[in-house]
Amino acid sequence: MKKRLLIAFSTLLLVLVFSSAWGNRFANSEQQAEELFNQGAFAEAARAFSDPYRRGVALYRQGDYQQAAAAFEHVERSEVIQDARFNLGNSRFMQKDYEGAIRAYDSVLQQEPVHADANHNRGLSKALLAETDPEAAARLEEEKKKEEEKDKKEEQKEEEKKEEKQEGDEKKEEQQQAGDKKEEEQQQAGDKKEEEQQQAGDKKEEEQQQAGDKKEEEQQQAGDKKEEEQQQAGDKKEEEQQQAGDKKEEEQQQAGDKKEEEQQQAGDKKEEEQQQAGDKKEEEQQQAGDKKEEEEEQAGDKKEEEKEQPGDKEEEEQQQAGDKEEDEEKEQPGDKEGEETQPETDNVKMGMMPRPGQLPPPGEMEIDKEGVDAVEEFDQQGDSADPENQDQSSDGEPGKPQSEGEEESRMMEQWLEQIEGDPVQLLRNQFMLEEQRLIQKKGGSLRESRPW
Repeated sequence: MKKRLLIAFSTLLLVLVFSSAWGNRFANSEQQAEELFNQGAFAEAARAFSDPYRRGVALYRQGDYQQAAAAFEHVERSEVIQDARFNLGNSRFMQKDYEGAIRAYDSVLQQEPVHADANHNRGLSKALLAETDPEAAARLEEEKKKEEEKDKKEEQKEEEKKEEKQEGDEKKEEQQQAGDKKEEEQQQAGDKKEEEQQQAGDKKEEEQQQAGDKKEEEQQQAGDKKEEEQQQAGDKKEEEQQQAGDKKEEEQQQAGDKKEEEQQQAGDKKEEEQQQAGDKKEEEQQQAGDKKEEEEEQAGDKKEEEKEQPGDKEEEEQQQAGDKEEDEEKEQPGDKEGEETQPETDNVKMGMMPRPGQLPPPGEMEIDKEGVDAVEEFDQQGDSADPENQDQSSDGEPGKPQSEGEEESRMMEQWLEQIEGDPVQLLRNQFMLEEQRLIQKKGGSLRESRPW
C-alpha cells in the first residue's frame, strides 16, 4: 500500500512540475507563488495561488488534505479536471475517507476506465473501507449495483431509442423510397407519354418532310432534266458549229500550206537555177583566169629564161668595159675633173645592181677581188680601232680627244686613200657578194628592191 501511495505522490509531483510550464499565463502573483512553491514555502504559495488546482496542490504538499480536497472540488479547467478528481481521491484517502476516495476514483474511471492509478487506489480504498466500515462498503456496493443497473437501464433505453430511431429511419426511408418509386413511376409514365407524343409529332413531321422532299426532288429532277436537254441541245449545236469552223479552218490551212509549198518549191527551183548558173559562170571565169595566169606564167618563165641566157656574156662585157674605164681614169685623172657623168640606161654602167633577169648564176658571177679584199681590210681596221685612243698631232704629241663621228670620217678618208678604184664600183661589188651569199643560202633569185 505504501508503494502505491508513493506512486500516487510521484504522479502528483510530476503533474505539479508539468503544470508549472504554463505558469506564464497568469499574472505576476502566480509567478511569485510558483517561486514560493519551488522554494518549499507551500503555505505562502497556497495563499498566493489564485488557481484552485495549483492551490490544492500546494495545500496537499503542506499536508492540509482537507483544504486541498476543498480546492480540488472547485477545479473547472478542462485540461486538469481529471487530475483534480484523482488528487481529490488521494486527499480523501489521506483523511481516511475511503468512501469519498472511492467515489472520486469512480468519477475518474467513468471518464477514463483504463486509468491504472485510479483503479489501483480504488481497490486499495475499497479494501480499507471493508476493514474499517463494512456497512459503508456494502452500501457502496449496493449503490454501485444500482448505478450499474441504472446505467444498464439507461443504456437499454438508449439502445431502444436507438432502435426506435433506426426503425423510424427505416420506415421513413421506406416511405421515401415508396414516394420516390411512385414519383419515378409517374415521371416514367409522363416521360413515356411525352415520348409517344414526341414520336408521333416527329413521325408526322417526318412524313411531311418526306412528302415535301419528294415533291421538291421531283421538281428538281424535272428542272434538271429540262436543263440537261437544253444543255445537250446547246452542246450539240456548239459542237456542230465547232466542227464546221474546224473543217473550214482546216481547208483554209491546207490551201494556204499548199500555196506556200508551191511558192517555196518555185523559189527553191529558181534559187537552184541561179546558183547553178552562178557556179557555172564562176567556174568558167576561174578556168579562164587559171588559163590566163598559166599563159602569163609560161610567158614570164620563157622571157626570164631568155634574159638569163645572154646575161653572163653581157655582164662579162660590162665588167671589162668598167675595168677599162677605171684604168683610163687612173691614168688620166685630170681629164675627168669638171666633167659631168652622162647617165646610162644600163644599171651596170650606172654602178647599180643588175635586175633579177640580168644576174648571172652564182657560180659564174665575177667579183672584184681587190675591192673585196680592201673592204675586208677596212672592216678589220675598223674592228681593231680603239675609240678610246686619243689622236696624236703631226709632231707625235697627244692631241685632243675626238668624237665618234669625227673618228669615223677620218677612218673613212684613210680607207678611201688606201683603196684603189671607184668607190661606187667597190660598193657595188660588196653588195653583189652579199647578194650571192643570200642566193646560195636561199636557193633562188631575189625579187626584193635593192638599196642601191
